[in-house]
Amino acid sequence: MRKSAVLTALSFVLLISLSGAAYPANASQQIQDTAVARLYHANQYQATADLIAEKLTKGGDKVGSDLQLYYFNTMSMAQLRLGQIDSAKNCAYRSIKLASISTDSTLISEAWKVMSYAFNRCGQLDSALFFTKKLLYYSKRVGDDRQYRNALSSMGTILNQNKRPADALKYYQEADQIITKIRDTSSFALSHYNLGLTFQALKQYDSCFYHLQKAILLADESKQPDLLFYVYGSMAESYLETGQKDEWKKYLLKANDLALKMGNLQFLAMGYSTLALNSLKEEDFAGAMQYALKADSLLKKNPYQILQMNVDSMMYAACTKLSRYEEALAWYVDFVKIKEKVIGEKQAALLNKTMVEYGTREKNMTINKQNEEIRNKKIQLWLLSVLLLLTVFFIGLMFRHIIKIRRNRESLYQKEKYIDEQIAELTLYKQFLTKHGATDATPDMTEDKGPLDTAAKNPSPRYPLYLQLRELLETRKLYLDPELNQQTLITLMGTNKKYLYQALTVYGEENFRSLISRYRVDESKRIIEHNLGIDSMSDMTSVYQASGFSSAASFYRIFKSITGLTPTEYASEARKEMKKTGKAVTA
Repeated sequence: MRKSAVLTALSFVLLISLSGAAYPANASQQIQDTAVARLYHANQYQATADLIAEKLTKGGDKVGSDLQLYYFNTMSMAQLRLGQIDSAKNCAYRSIKLASISTDSTLISEAWKVMSYAFNRCGQLDSALFFTKKLLYYSKRVGDDRQYRNALSSMGTILNQNKRPADALKYYQEADQIITKIRDTSSFALSHYNLGLTFQALKQYDSCFYHLQKAILLADESKQPDLLFYVYGSMAESYLETGQKDEWKKYLLKANDLALKMGNLQFLAMGYSTLALNSLKEEDFAGAMQYALKADSLLKKNPYQILQMNVDSMMYAACTKLSRYEEALAWYVDFVKIKEKVIGEKQAALLNKTMVEYGTREKNMTINKQNEEIRNKKIQLWLLSVLLLLTVFFIGLMFRHIIKIRRNRESLYQKEKYIDEQIAELTLYKQFLTKHGATDATPDMTEDKGPLDTAAKNPSPRYPLYLQLRELLETRKLYLDPELNQQTLITLMGTNKKYLYQALTVYGEENFRSLISRYRVDESKRIIEHNLGIDSMSDMTSVYQASGFSSAASFYRIFKSITGLTPTEYASEARKEMKKTGKAVTA
Protein backbone atom coordinates (compact mmCIF):
# COMPACT_ATOMS: atom_id res chain seq x y z
CA MET A 1 0.00 0.00 0.00
CA ARG A 2 2.77 2.46 0.95
CA LYS A 3 4.49 2.05 -2.39
CA SER A 4 1.42 3.56 -4.04
CA ALA A 5 2.75 7.07 -3.32
CA VAL A 6 5.71 6.38 -5.55
CA LEU A 7 3.44 4.83 -8.15
CA THR A 8 1.16 7.86 -7.98
CA ALA A 9 4.14 10.07 -8.66
CA LEU A 10 5.04 7.89 -11.60
CA SER A 11 1.51 8.25 -13.00
CA PHE A 12 1.88 12.04 -12.89
CA VAL A 13 5.20 11.71 -14.66
CA LEU A 14 3.54 9.71 -17.40
CA LEU A 15 0.89 12.41 -17.69
CA ILE A 16 3.58 15.05 -18.18
CA SER A 17 5.24 12.90 -20.82
CA LEU A 18 1.93 12.81 -22.68
CA SER A 19 0.79 16.39 -22.32
CA GLY A 20 4.23 17.92 -22.82
CA ALA A 21 4.37 16.42 -26.29
CA ALA A 22 1.36 18.48 -27.30
CA TYR A 23 3.05 21.88 -27.32
CA PRO A 24 4.34 22.08 -30.89
CA ALA A 25 1.29 20.49 -32.45
CA ASN A 26 -1.06 23.39 -31.92
CA ALA A 27 1.30 25.83 -33.58
CA SER A 28 0.79 24.20 -36.98
CA GLN A 29 -3.02 24.43 -36.88
CA GLN A 30 -4.69 26.86 -39.26
CA ILE A 31 -7.63 27.41 -36.86
CA GLN A 32 -6.31 28.91 -33.64
CA ASP A 33 -7.14 31.48 -30.98
CA THR A 34 -3.98 33.52 -30.39
CA ALA A 35 -4.89 34.53 -26.83
CA VAL A 36 -5.64 30.93 -25.84
CA ALA A 37 -2.48 29.63 -27.50
CA ARG A 38 -0.35 32.26 -25.74
CA LEU A 39 -1.67 31.30 -22.30
CA TYR A 40 -1.31 27.58 -22.97
CA HIS A 41 2.29 27.87 -24.19
CA ALA A 42 3.09 29.96 -21.10
CA ASN A 43 1.99 26.98 -18.96
CA GLN A 44 -0.92 28.97 -17.55
CA TYR A 45 -3.32 26.07 -17.81
CA GLN A 46 -6.06 27.26 -15.44
CA ALA A 47 -6.15 30.62 -17.17
CA THR A 48 -6.32 28.80 -20.50
CA ALA A 49 -9.30 26.70 -19.38
CA ASP A 50 -11.09 29.75 -17.91
CA LEU A 51 -10.62 31.81 -21.08
CA ILE A 52 -11.93 29.00 -23.29
CA ALA A 53 -14.98 28.50 -21.06
CA GLU A 54 -15.69 32.26 -21.24
CA LYS A 55 -15.38 32.35 -25.04
CA LEU A 56 -17.65 29.32 -25.47
CA THR A 57 -20.26 30.82 -23.14
CA LYS A 58 -20.27 34.26 -24.78
CA GLY A 59 -19.99 32.99 -28.35
CA GLY A 60 -22.71 30.35 -28.05
CA ASP A 61 -23.90 29.04 -31.43
CA LYS A 62 -21.85 31.68 -33.24
CA VAL A 63 -18.66 29.76 -32.52
CA GLY A 64 -17.95 27.55 -35.54
CA SER A 65 -17.68 23.79 -35.10
CA ASP A 66 -13.97 23.70 -36.06
CA LEU A 67 -13.15 26.52 -33.63
CA GLN A 68 -15.11 24.67 -30.93
CA LEU A 69 -13.06 21.57 -31.75
CA TYR A 70 -9.85 23.61 -31.29
CA TYR A 71 -11.12 24.96 -27.93
CA PHE A 72 -12.10 21.54 -26.56
CA ASN A 73 -8.82 19.98 -27.73
CA THR A 74 -6.84 22.69 -25.94
CA MET A 75 -9.03 22.67 -22.83
CA SER A 76 -8.69 18.89 -22.51
CA MET A 77 -4.89 19.16 -22.58
CA ALA A 78 -4.91 22.07 -20.09
CA GLN A 79 -7.10 20.15 -17.64
CA LEU A 80 -4.88 17.09 -17.98
CA ARG A 81 -1.95 19.28 -16.94
CA LEU A 82 -4.01 20.52 -13.98
CA GLY A 83 -4.86 16.96 -12.94
CA GLN A 84 -8.59 17.45 -13.58
CA ILE A 85 -8.97 14.11 -15.27
CA ASP A 86 -12.77 13.83 -15.43
CA SER A 87 -13.12 17.30 -16.95
CA ALA A 88 -10.33 16.52 -19.41
CA LYS A 89 -12.09 13.32 -20.42
CA ASN A 90 -15.44 15.11 -20.92
CA CYS A 91 -13.74 17.69 -23.14
CA ALA A 92 -12.09 14.89 -25.10
CA TYR A 93 -15.52 13.30 -25.68
CA ARG A 94 -16.79 16.64 -27.00
CA SER A 95 -13.75 16.85 -29.27
CA ILE A 96 -14.41 13.39 -30.75
CA LYS A 97 -18.06 14.30 -31.38
CA LEU A 98 -17.06 17.54 -33.17
CA ALA A 99 -14.30 15.73 -35.08
CA SER A 100 -16.93 13.45 -36.66
CA ILE A 101 -18.32 16.45 -38.63
CA SER A 102 -15.01 18.23 -39.26
CA THR A 103 -12.89 18.13 -42.41
CA ASP A 104 -9.76 19.63 -40.82
CA SER A 105 -7.39 16.66 -40.59
CA THR A 106 -5.09 18.47 -38.12
CA LEU A 107 -7.92 19.15 -35.67
CA ILE A 108 -9.26 15.61 -36.10
CA SER A 109 -5.86 14.08 -35.29
CA GLU A 110 -5.60 16.40 -32.25
CA ALA A 111 -8.98 15.05 -31.07
CA TRP A 112 -7.67 11.48 -31.34
CA LYS A 113 -4.60 12.53 -29.35
CA VAL A 114 -6.47 14.17 -26.45
CA MET A 115 -8.85 11.19 -26.30
CA SER A 116 -5.88 8.83 -26.13
CA TYR A 117 -4.25 10.90 -23.37
CA ALA A 118 -7.50 11.11 -21.35
CA PHE A 119 -8.12 7.36 -21.52
CA ASN A 120 -4.47 6.71 -20.70
CA ARG A 121 -4.65 8.91 -17.62
CA CYS A 122 -7.85 7.11 -16.48
CA GLY A 123 -6.16 3.75 -16.82
CA GLN A 124 -8.42 2.66 -19.71
CA LEU A 125 -5.49 1.47 -21.77
CA ASP A 126 -7.45 -0.46 -24.41
CA SER A 127 -9.38 2.66 -25.39
CA ALA A 128 -6.20 4.75 -25.20
CA LEU A 129 -4.48 2.27 -27.49
CA PHE A 130 -7.35 2.46 -30.02
CA PHE A 131 -7.10 6.23 -30.47
CA THR A 132 -3.30 6.20 -30.32
CA LYS A 133 -3.17 3.72 -33.19
CA LYS A 134 -5.55 5.91 -35.22
CA LEU A 135 -3.21 8.86 -34.65
CA LEU A 136 -0.14 6.72 -35.38
CA TYR A 137 -1.41 5.40 -38.73
CA TYR A 138 -2.80 8.75 -39.83
CA SER A 139 0.32 10.78 -39.03
CA LYS A 140 2.58 8.21 -40.69
CA ARG A 141 0.40 8.16 -43.81
CA VAL A 142 0.31 11.96 -44.24
CA GLY A 143 3.91 12.48 -43.10
CA ASP A 144 3.07 14.64 -40.06
CA ASP A 145 6.26 14.13 -38.03
CA ARG A 146 5.04 16.02 -34.95
CA GLN A 147 1.84 14.05 -34.58
CA TYR A 148 3.75 10.85 -35.40
CA ARG A 149 6.14 11.71 -32.55
CA ASN A 150 3.15 12.25 -30.24
CA ALA A 151 1.67 8.89 -31.20
CA LEU A 152 4.98 7.07 -30.68
CA SER A 153 5.37 8.60 -27.21
CA SER A 154 1.82 7.66 -26.29
CA MET A 155 2.37 4.06 -27.49
CA GLY A 156 5.50 3.87 -25.34
CA THR A 157 3.62 5.15 -22.29
CA ILE A 158 0.78 2.65 -22.76
CA LEU A 159 3.24 -0.23 -23.13
CA ASN A 160 5.11 0.86 -20.00
CA GLN A 161 1.84 0.87 -18.08
CA ASN A 162 1.17 -2.63 -19.38
CA LYS A 163 4.53 -3.76 -17.97
CA ARG A 164 6.10 -4.12 -21.42
CA PRO A 165 9.15 -1.84 -21.17
CA ALA A 166 11.12 -3.66 -23.89
CA ASP A 167 8.37 -2.89 -26.44
CA ALA A 168 7.95 0.64 -25.06
CA LEU A 169 11.66 1.29 -25.57
CA LYS A 170 11.35 0.74 -29.35
CA TYR A 171 8.64 3.41 -29.63
CA TYR A 172 10.49 5.88 -27.43
CA GLN A 173 13.71 5.42 -29.42
CA GLU A 174 11.86 6.00 -32.71
CA ALA A 175 10.19 9.08 -31.17
CA ASP A 176 13.65 10.36 -30.16
CA GLN A 177 14.86 9.98 -33.76
CA ILE A 178 11.87 12.03 -35.01
CA ILE A 179 12.58 14.73 -32.38
CA THR A 180 16.20 14.93 -33.53
CA LYS A 181 15.11 15.01 -37.18
CA ILE A 182 12.71 17.95 -36.76
CA ARG A 183 14.99 19.70 -34.19
CA ASP A 184 12.18 19.95 -31.62
CA THR A 185 14.36 21.33 -28.81
CA SER A 186 11.40 21.66 -26.40
CA SER A 187 10.96 17.88 -26.43
CA PHE A 188 14.62 16.82 -26.00
CA ALA A 189 14.37 16.73 -22.19
CA LEU A 190 11.07 14.81 -22.28
CA SER A 191 12.50 12.26 -24.71
CA HIS A 192 15.49 11.54 -22.45
CA TYR A 193 13.16 11.31 -19.47
CA ASN A 194 10.94 8.71 -21.22
CA LEU A 195 14.02 6.68 -22.15
CA GLY A 196 15.36 6.94 -18.59
CA LEU A 197 12.06 5.70 -17.10
CA THR A 198 12.00 2.75 -19.53
CA PHE A 199 15.60 1.72 -18.77
CA GLN A 200 14.69 1.97 -15.06
CA ALA A 201 11.83 -0.51 -15.63
CA LEU A 202 14.31 -2.77 -17.49
CA LYS A 203 16.74 -2.55 -14.52
CA GLN A 204 19.45 -1.16 -16.84
CA TYR A 205 20.56 1.54 -14.43
CA ASP A 206 23.63 2.81 -16.30
CA SER A 207 21.46 3.80 -19.28
CA CYS A 208 18.76 4.97 -16.89
CA PHE A 209 21.07 7.41 -15.04
CA TYR A 210 22.60 8.64 -18.33
CA HIS A 211 19.25 9.65 -19.82
CA LEU A 212 17.87 11.08 -16.56
CA GLN A 213 20.99 13.25 -16.11
CA LYS A 214 20.55 14.51 -19.71
CA ALA A 215 16.88 15.18 -18.96
CA ILE A 216 17.84 17.24 -15.84
CA LEU A 217 20.26 19.42 -17.81
CA LEU A 218 17.85 19.98 -20.72
CA ALA A 219 14.78 20.58 -18.50
CA ASP A 220 16.74 23.13 -16.46
CA GLU A 221 17.96 24.91 -19.62
CA SER A 222 14.49 24.97 -21.21
CA LYS A 223 12.80 26.12 -17.98
CA GLN A 224 10.51 23.12 -17.52
CA PRO A 225 10.25 22.93 -13.71
CA ASP A 226 7.36 20.46 -13.64
CA LEU A 227 9.31 18.00 -15.78
CA LEU A 228 12.43 18.65 -13.70
CA PHE A 229 10.45 17.73 -10.55
CA TYR A 230 9.58 14.32 -11.99
CA VAL A 231 13.12 13.70 -13.19
CA TYR A 232 14.39 14.37 -9.66
CA GLY A 233 11.78 11.95 -8.31
CA SER A 234 12.76 9.24 -10.80
CA MET A 235 16.47 9.76 -10.04
CA ALA A 236 15.70 9.35 -6.34
CA GLU A 237 13.72 6.17 -6.97
CA SER A 238 16.50 4.71 -9.15
CA TYR A 239 19.11 5.40 -6.45
CA LEU A 240 16.83 3.78 -3.87
CA GLU A 241 16.50 0.67 -6.04
CA THR A 242 20.30 0.46 -6.33
CA GLY A 243 20.74 0.90 -2.53
CA GLN A 244 22.26 4.42 -2.67
CA LYS A 245 20.14 6.01 0.07
CA ASP A 246 22.17 9.20 0.40
CA GLU A 247 21.72 9.99 -3.28
CA TRP A 248 18.04 9.00 -3.00
CA LYS A 249 17.44 11.53 -0.20
CA LYS A 250 19.47 14.18 -1.98
CA TYR A 251 17.32 14.09 -5.15
CA LEU A 252 14.10 13.69 -3.22
CA LEU A 253 14.85 16.87 -1.27
CA LYS A 254 15.71 18.61 -4.56
CA ALA A 255 12.29 17.61 -5.85
CA ASN A 256 10.65 18.97 -2.69
CA ASP A 257 12.52 22.28 -2.94
CA LEU A 258 11.48 22.62 -6.57
CA ALA A 259 7.86 21.85 -5.74
CA LEU A 260 7.96 24.49 -3.00
CA LYS A 261 9.35 27.09 -5.44
CA MET A 262 6.66 26.16 -7.98
CA GLY A 263 3.97 26.41 -5.30
CA ASN A 264 2.68 22.96 -6.27
CA LEU A 265 1.37 21.61 -2.97
CA GLN A 266 0.45 18.20 -4.39
CA PHE A 267 4.00 17.67 -5.65
CA LEU A 268 5.36 18.71 -2.24
CA ALA A 269 2.92 16.41 -0.42
CA MET A 270 4.03 13.58 -2.67
CA GLY A 271 7.67 14.18 -1.70
CA TYR A 272 6.92 14.18 2.04
CA SER A 273 4.82 11.04 1.60
CA THR A 274 7.79 9.29 0.02
CA LEU A 275 10.06 10.37 2.91
CA ALA A 276 7.49 9.08 5.41
CA LEU A 277 7.34 5.73 3.63
CA ASN A 278 11.12 5.32 3.75
CA SER A 279 11.19 6.26 7.47
CA LEU A 280 8.62 3.53 8.16
CA LYS A 281 10.81 1.00 6.36
CA GLU A 282 13.76 2.06 8.54
CA GLU A 283 11.49 1.85 11.64
CA ASP A 284 11.96 5.56 12.33
CA PHE A 285 8.32 5.95 13.36
CA ALA A 286 8.71 9.42 14.83
CA GLY A 287 10.36 10.67 11.63
CA ALA A 288 7.64 8.97 9.57
CA MET A 289 4.97 10.85 11.59
CA GLN A 290 6.80 14.12 11.07
CA TYR A 291 6.93 13.76 7.28
CA ALA A 292 3.37 12.35 7.07
CA LEU A 293 1.97 15.28 9.09
CA LYS A 294 3.65 17.75 6.70
CA ALA A 295 2.10 15.91 3.76
CA ASP A 296 -1.29 15.90 5.50
CA SER A 297 -1.21 19.67 6.11
CA LEU A 298 -0.44 20.27 2.43
CA LEU A 299 -3.24 17.94 1.31
CA LYS A 300 -5.71 19.80 3.48
CA LYS A 301 -5.03 22.86 1.31
CA ASN A 302 -4.94 20.97 -1.98
CA PRO A 303 -6.80 17.64 -1.57
CA TYR A 304 -5.84 14.51 -3.45
CA GLN A 305 -7.76 11.54 -2.07
CA ILE A 306 -5.52 8.67 -3.16
CA LEU A 307 -2.43 10.35 -1.68
CA GLN A 308 -4.42 11.23 1.47
CA MET A 309 -5.28 7.54 1.96
CA ASN A 310 -1.55 6.70 1.78
CA VAL A 311 -0.75 9.37 4.36
CA ASP A 312 -3.57 8.16 6.67
CA SER A 313 -2.35 4.55 6.43
CA MET A 314 1.24 5.57 7.25
CA MET A 315 0.10 7.69 10.20
CA TYR A 316 -1.97 4.75 11.48
CA ALA A 317 1.04 2.43 11.21
CA ALA A 318 3.40 4.92 12.93
CA CYS A 319 0.95 5.72 15.79
CA THR A 320 0.32 2.02 16.38
CA LYS A 321 4.07 1.33 16.67
CA LEU A 322 4.41 4.26 19.09
CA SER A 323 1.43 2.96 21.17
CA ARG A 324 -0.60 6.08 20.43
CA TYR A 325 -3.73 4.03 19.83
CA GLU A 326 -6.31 6.78 20.11
CA GLU A 327 -4.57 8.77 17.38
CA ALA A 328 -4.09 5.58 15.35
CA LEU A 329 -7.85 4.93 15.50
CA ALA A 330 -8.63 8.46 14.33
CA TRP A 331 -6.31 8.09 11.33
CA TYR A 332 -7.83 4.69 10.58
CA VAL A 333 -11.39 6.11 10.64
CA ASP A 334 -10.33 8.90 8.31
CA PHE A 335 -8.73 6.32 6.00
CA VAL A 336 -11.94 4.23 5.89
CA LYS A 337 -14.12 7.29 5.13
CA ILE A 338 -11.97 8.29 2.19
CA LYS A 339 -11.75 4.68 1.03
CA GLU A 340 -15.54 4.29 1.05
CA LYS A 341 -15.92 7.55 -0.83
CA VAL A 342 -13.29 6.58 -3.40
CA ILE A 343 -14.79 3.13 -3.78
CA GLY A 344 -18.24 4.69 -4.25
CA GLU A 345 -16.88 6.97 -6.94
CA LYS A 346 -15.06 4.05 -8.52
CA GLN A 347 -18.20 1.95 -8.48
CA ALA A 348 -20.15 4.74 -10.15
CA ALA A 349 -17.41 5.09 -12.73
CA LEU A 350 -17.38 1.33 -13.16
CA LEU A 351 -21.16 1.34 -13.59
CA ASN A 352 -20.91 4.04 -16.24
CA LYS A 353 -18.15 2.11 -17.93
CA THR A 354 -20.24 -1.06 -17.79
CA MET A 355 -23.21 0.75 -19.33
CA VAL A 356 -21.01 2.06 -22.13
CA GLU A 357 -19.55 -1.40 -22.69
CA TYR A 358 -23.05 -2.91 -22.60
CA GLY A 359 -24.21 -0.43 -25.23
CA THR A 360 -21.13 -1.20 -27.30
CA ARG A 361 -21.71 -4.95 -26.97
CA GLU A 362 -25.38 -4.48 -27.89
CA LYS A 363 -24.38 -2.56 -31.00
CA ASN A 364 -21.76 -5.18 -31.82
CA MET A 365 -24.34 -7.93 -31.38
CA THR A 366 -26.71 -6.07 -33.71
CA ILE A 367 -23.93 -5.65 -36.25
CA ASN A 368 -22.96 -9.32 -35.90
CA LYS A 369 -26.60 -10.34 -36.32
CA GLN A 370 -26.88 -8.23 -39.46
CA ASN A 371 -23.63 -9.68 -40.77
CA GLU A 372 -24.92 -13.18 -40.02
CA GLU A 373 -28.13 -12.44 -41.89
CA ILE A 374 -26.11 -11.12 -44.82
CA ARG A 375 -23.95 -14.27 -44.77
CA ASN A 376 -27.05 -16.47 -44.62
CA LYS A 377 -28.60 -14.62 -47.54
CA LYS A 378 -25.39 -14.99 -49.50
CA ILE A 379 -25.37 -18.71 -48.74
CA GLN A 380 -29.02 -18.97 -49.76
CA LEU A 381 -28.33 -17.10 -52.99
CA TRP A 382 -25.34 -19.35 -53.62
CA LEU A 383 -27.40 -22.47 -52.99
CA LEU A 384 -30.18 -21.10 -55.17
CA SER A 385 -27.67 -20.41 -57.94
CA VAL A 386 -26.25 -23.92 -57.64
CA LEU A 387 -29.77 -25.38 -57.63
CA LEU A 388 -30.66 -23.29 -60.68
CA LEU A 389 -27.52 -24.46 -62.50
CA LEU A 390 -28.25 -28.07 -61.58
CA THR A 391 -31.85 -27.65 -62.74
CA VAL A 392 -30.71 -26.18 -66.04
CA PHE A 393 -28.17 -28.98 -66.35
CA PHE A 394 -30.74 -31.72 -65.70
CA ILE A 395 -33.27 -30.05 -67.99
CA GLY A 396 -30.57 -30.03 -70.65
CA LEU A 397 -29.90 -33.71 -70.03
CA MET A 398 -33.61 -34.43 -70.16
CA PHE A 399 -34.03 -32.59 -73.46
CA ARG A 400 -30.99 -34.35 -74.81
CA HIS A 401 -32.46 -37.68 -73.73
CA ILE A 402 -35.82 -36.81 -75.26
CA ILE A 403 -34.16 -35.78 -78.52
CA LYS A 404 -32.13 -38.98 -78.48
CA ILE A 405 -35.25 -41.06 -77.90
CA ARG A 406 -37.07 -39.22 -80.67
CA ARG A 407 -34.20 -39.77 -83.07
CA ASN A 408 -34.01 -43.41 -82.05
CA ARG A 409 -37.77 -43.83 -82.63
CA GLU A 410 -37.52 -42.11 -85.97
CA SER A 411 -34.59 -44.35 -86.90
CA LEU A 412 -36.51 -47.48 -85.87
CA TYR A 413 -39.58 -46.31 -87.78
CA GLN A 414 -37.57 -45.64 -90.93
CA LYS A 415 -35.83 -48.98 -90.52
CA GLU A 416 -39.21 -50.71 -90.18
CA LYS A 417 -40.48 -48.96 -93.32
CA TYR A 418 -37.37 -49.98 -95.17
CA ILE A 419 -37.81 -53.63 -94.11
CA ASP A 420 -41.43 -53.49 -95.24
CA GLU A 421 -40.36 -52.20 -98.64
CA GLN A 422 -37.68 -54.88 -98.94
CA ILE A 423 -40.15 -57.65 -98.02
CA ALA A 424 -42.63 -56.31 -100.56
CA GLU A 425 -40.00 -56.32 -103.30
CA LEU A 426 -38.84 -59.82 -102.30
CA THR A 427 -42.39 -61.09 -102.42
CA LEU A 428 -42.91 -59.71 -105.93
CA TYR A 429 -39.64 -61.26 -107.02
CA LYS A 430 -40.60 -64.67 -105.68
CA GLN A 431 -43.97 -64.43 -107.36
CA PHE A 432 -42.20 -63.67 -110.61
CA LEU A 433 -39.94 -66.71 -110.22
CA THR A 434 -42.89 -68.90 -109.44
CA LYS A 435 -44.74 -67.75 -112.49
CA HIS A 436 -41.89 -68.08 -114.98
CA GLY A 437 -39.44 -70.56 -113.47
CA ALA A 438 -41.25 -73.18 -111.31
CA THR A 439 -42.45 -76.36 -113.23
CA ASP A 440 -44.52 -77.77 -110.48
CA ALA A 441 -46.36 -75.41 -108.26
CA THR A 442 -48.46 -78.15 -106.77
CA PRO A 443 -47.27 -79.27 -103.40
CA ASP A 444 -46.12 -82.84 -103.01
CA MET A 445 -48.45 -84.59 -100.58
CA THR A 446 -46.46 -87.79 -100.61
CA GLU A 447 -44.59 -88.42 -97.46
CA ASP A 448 -40.87 -88.30 -97.95
CA LYS A 449 -39.41 -91.54 -96.89
CA GLY A 450 -35.77 -90.24 -97.15
CA PRO A 451 -33.77 -88.62 -94.38
CA LEU A 452 -34.18 -84.91 -93.40
CA ASP A 453 -30.80 -83.86 -94.74
CA THR A 454 -31.64 -85.18 -98.21
CA ALA A 455 -34.74 -82.93 -98.26
CA ALA A 456 -32.63 -79.95 -97.21
CA LYS A 457 -30.19 -80.54 -100.12
CA ASN A 458 -33.00 -80.74 -102.62
CA PRO A 459 -35.66 -78.32 -101.31
CA SER A 460 -37.69 -77.95 -104.52
CA PRO A 461 -40.60 -80.06 -103.27
CA ARG A 462 -40.86 -77.81 -100.13
CA TYR A 463 -40.72 -74.45 -101.84
CA PRO A 464 -44.21 -74.74 -103.36
CA LEU A 465 -45.41 -75.65 -99.88
CA TYR A 466 -43.88 -72.46 -98.50
CA LEU A 467 -45.49 -70.41 -101.29
CA GLN A 468 -48.81 -72.07 -100.59
CA LEU A 469 -48.47 -71.13 -96.90
CA ARG A 470 -47.72 -67.51 -97.72
CA GLU A 471 -50.53 -67.26 -100.25
CA LEU A 472 -52.99 -68.85 -97.83
CA LEU A 473 -52.03 -66.41 -95.09
CA GLU A 474 -52.07 -63.36 -97.37
CA THR A 475 -55.19 -64.09 -99.36
CA ARG A 476 -57.36 -65.59 -96.66
CA LYS A 477 -55.67 -63.69 -93.80
CA LEU A 478 -55.90 -66.64 -91.47
CA TYR A 479 -53.62 -64.82 -88.99
CA LEU A 480 -56.53 -62.57 -88.14
CA ASP A 481 -58.03 -65.47 -86.25
CA PRO A 482 -56.74 -65.28 -82.64
CA GLU A 483 -57.35 -69.06 -82.32
CA LEU A 484 -55.17 -69.96 -85.33
CA ASN A 485 -52.60 -72.67 -84.62
CA GLN A 486 -50.16 -74.85 -86.56
CA GLN A 487 -52.47 -77.87 -86.73
CA THR A 488 -55.20 -75.83 -88.38
CA LEU A 489 -52.79 -74.79 -91.16
CA ILE A 490 -51.50 -78.34 -91.61
CA THR A 491 -55.05 -79.54 -92.10
CA LEU A 492 -55.93 -76.73 -94.55
CA MET A 493 -52.72 -77.31 -96.57
CA GLY A 494 -52.97 -81.12 -96.60
CA THR A 495 -49.40 -81.64 -95.38
CA ASN A 496 -47.74 -82.67 -92.16
CA LYS A 497 -45.83 -80.92 -89.40
CA LYS A 498 -42.43 -82.08 -90.67
CA TYR A 499 -42.87 -80.69 -94.15
CA LEU A 500 -44.23 -77.43 -92.86
CA TYR A 501 -41.31 -77.12 -90.48
CA GLN A 502 -38.82 -77.79 -93.34
CA ALA A 503 -40.48 -75.25 -95.59
CA LEU A 504 -40.43 -72.54 -92.90
CA THR A 505 -36.87 -73.33 -91.83
CA VAL A 506 -35.35 -73.36 -95.31
CA TYR A 507 -37.33 -70.57 -97.00
CA GLY A 508 -38.88 -68.51 -94.26
CA GLU A 509 -35.93 -68.48 -91.82
CA GLU A 510 -38.43 -68.30 -88.94
CA ASN A 511 -40.79 -70.55 -87.05
CA PHE A 512 -44.56 -70.69 -87.31
CA ARG A 513 -45.25 -68.44 -84.30
CA SER A 514 -42.81 -65.74 -85.51
CA LEU A 515 -44.32 -65.80 -88.98
CA ILE A 516 -47.87 -65.35 -87.70
CA SER A 517 -46.70 -62.58 -85.29
CA ARG A 518 -45.01 -60.74 -88.16
CA TYR A 519 -48.24 -60.88 -90.24
CA ARG A 520 -50.30 -59.62 -87.34
CA VAL A 521 -47.82 -56.75 -86.63
CA ASP A 522 -47.84 -55.79 -90.33
CA GLU A 523 -51.63 -55.82 -90.25
CA SER A 524 -51.72 -53.61 -87.14
CA LYS A 525 -49.32 -51.18 -88.82
CA ARG A 526 -51.61 -50.97 -91.86
CA ILE A 527 -54.63 -50.39 -89.64
CA ILE A 528 -52.80 -47.67 -87.67
CA GLU A 529 -51.70 -45.87 -90.83
CA HIS A 530 -55.14 -46.24 -92.34
CA ASN A 531 -56.82 -44.77 -89.29
CA LEU A 532 -54.31 -41.92 -89.28
CA GLY A 533 -55.01 -41.31 -92.95
CA ILE A 534 -58.74 -40.94 -92.38
CA ASP A 535 -58.18 -39.15 -89.07
CA SER A 536 -60.11 -41.71 -87.05
CA MET A 537 -57.34 -42.84 -84.70
CA SER A 538 -58.78 -43.23 -81.21
CA ASP A 539 -57.09 -46.02 -79.21
CA MET A 540 -55.27 -49.30 -79.76
CA THR A 541 -58.05 -51.63 -78.57
CA SER A 542 -59.69 -51.93 -81.98
CA VAL A 543 -56.28 -52.21 -83.61
CA TYR A 544 -55.06 -55.27 -81.75
CA GLN A 545 -58.47 -56.96 -82.01
CA ALA A 546 -58.58 -56.38 -85.79
CA SER A 547 -54.99 -57.62 -86.15
CA GLY A 548 -55.62 -61.08 -84.66
CA PHE A 549 -53.99 -60.59 -81.27
CA SER A 550 -55.70 -62.30 -78.41
CA SER A 551 -54.90 -59.59 -75.83
CA ALA A 552 -53.53 -56.06 -75.49
CA ALA A 553 -50.55 -57.33 -73.49
CA SER A 554 -49.40 -59.75 -76.21
CA PHE A 555 -50.08 -57.08 -78.83
CA TYR A 556 -47.80 -54.51 -77.15
CA ARG A 557 -45.15 -57.07 -76.30
CA ILE A 558 -44.91 -58.61 -79.79
CA PHE A 559 -45.17 -55.23 -81.57
CA LYS A 560 -42.31 -53.83 -79.47
CA SER A 561 -40.08 -56.92 -79.92
CA ILE A 562 -40.46 -56.88 -83.75
CA THR A 563 -40.37 -53.13 -84.51
CA GLY A 564 -38.51 -51.76 -81.48
CA LEU A 565 -41.40 -49.32 -81.01
CA THR A 566 -44.63 -49.45 -79.08
CA PRO A 567 -47.83 -49.13 -81.15
CA THR A 568 -48.35 -45.62 -79.80
CA GLU A 569 -44.78 -44.60 -80.71
CA TYR A 570 -45.22 -46.08 -84.17
CA ALA A 571 -48.46 -44.13 -84.63
CA SER A 572 -46.69 -40.92 -83.54
CA GLU A 573 -43.85 -41.43 -86.02
CA ALA A 574 -46.33 -42.28 -88.79
CA ARG A 575 -48.25 -39.06 -88.06
CA LYS A 576 -45.03 -37.05 -88.36
CA GLU A 577 -44.24 -38.76 -91.65
CA MET A 578 -47.70 -37.85 -92.97
CA LYS A 579 -47.25 -34.20 -92.02
CA LYS A 580 -43.81 -34.19 -93.60
CA THR A 581 -44.88 -35.73 -96.93
CA GLY A 582 -48.37 -34.23 -96.99
CA LYS A 583 -50.00 -37.59 -97.86
CA ALA A 584 -51.06 -40.83 -96.27
CA VAL A 585 -48.39 -43.29 -95.31
CA THR A 586 -48.74 -46.75 -96.73
CA ALA A 587 -47.19 -49.87 -95.38
